[in-house]
Amino acid sequence: MDKTVVLEQIVAVDDILHRWHKSAGFLNGVAERNGISFFARIDSRIRPTDGKEVHFCSLLSSIWCIDFSKEWYDTENVFMRPEDVAAYEKEHPEVLWEPAHPEAEIMKEYGENIPADIVRRWLKMSPMHFIDFMNSGQGPVCSWEEGFRKHSEELYPDGPFFTTKDLQDENFTFHVLDWLNWQKAMGGRGKAAGGEEGDTATALRGKASPIAEREAVLKAELEQARQEKAALQAELEKTRAELEQARQGEGQGLKWYGLIAVIEQCWKEGKTPQETAACLKGAGASWAMIGGLMHPQGNITDWQQYGKNLFNGSTKTLPW
Repeated sequence: MDKTVVLEQIVAVDDILHRWHKSAGFLNGVAERNGISFFARIDSRIRPTDGKEVHFCSLLSSIWCIDFSKEWYDTENVFMRPEDVAAYEKEHPEVLWEPAHPEAEIMKEYGENIPADIVRRWLKMSPMHFIDFMNSGQGPVCSWEEGFRKHSEELYPDGPFFTTKDLQDENFTFHVLDWLNWQKAMGGRGKAAGGEEGDTATALRGKASPIAEREAVLKAELEQARQEKAALQAELEKTRAELEQARQGEGQGLKWYGLIAVIEQCWKEGKTPQETAACLKGAGASWAMIGGLMHPQGNITDWQQYGKNLFNGSTKTLPW
């Protein structure tokens, strides 16, 4: 979709998910059932007439799912209208209630073990940033904790223990209780799922420039992937529109064919032109259709008026 929408206020989907303690899949369902739209922010500018910040956005049909089998969604740079969110919260205030068992909400989506790359996304860290964080020993206890501690105790360890390739390993996980206990121990300084980045994540920003360069490369690759996704989505919408137009054209053709059959049947039964016009009207034909189908020459300019006159018996120009 290439239509640009200008909005004065938007709210990040990540913030909504954090406030509701829900998954992106749940939010997709809410939006579909209630006719709520998502938006991808293209740019933000200051309007000179009143000094307000406005956002130029493209309309999204849903939150893009990266992996359906694992229910991974790309929620970065996805927004909603605050009024749509407020209306749903007013109708369903229970979404704002704190869950009695936060681990149950996470386990419902990931089971007991949360994939490492999911935690990385929650912390809003790049892959290299997250790996440096884990190698520093500041991260939550993970499934490879024993190997990491043994590696850290070596006098001369052969390089870092964690690497960015590990993020693709399904065995690199965090137990849900270890994740929650780590957040509790951080006293709110760490970033919860869907929340804001905290001091722990920020503390690693002062590292050497190669890390920053790697982050820039990764961001550029992600932006390119998003642009390609947007282009594919636009092409998909165009194809859908063409198919719908073709279906409508096919249906219109079938309708004309059916009306011709009505005329033939009326003629066989010896019905008058006025009676035939009434049969066509009963079959759903418009005045213009009746006029176009039944005029003997078909060279009139006002088919609609002729169809009405024929139906009312007020014309001397009869087809038979």
